[in-house]
Amino acid sequence: MKYAWIKQHRGEFTILSMCRFLQVSQSAYYDWLHRIPSFREREDEQLSGIVKKVFEKSRNTYGTRRLKIAMFHQGLSVGRRRISRTGL
Repeated sequence: MKYAWIKQHRGEFTILSMCRFLQVSQSAYYDWLHRIPSFREREDEQLSGIVKKVFEKSRNTYGTRRLKIAMFHQGLSVGRRRISRTGL
């Protein structure tokens, strides 16, 4: 969250002053900024869109168990805990 705040306000303050204020190193901020998302993170991003569509199609009534079953019928094998991590 600190890094996202720095990125959001980088036009108002210098990177150095914000890093010092938030007690993070500049190198850690730049590592975060240029980091490439992992395969799992990219996959979870796609999955969250699918889960959201299935959830909205159910008129926002399905829980993780029913979402898992509905997604299985679409050919996707996803665990309940992974569905819950998508953060409906």
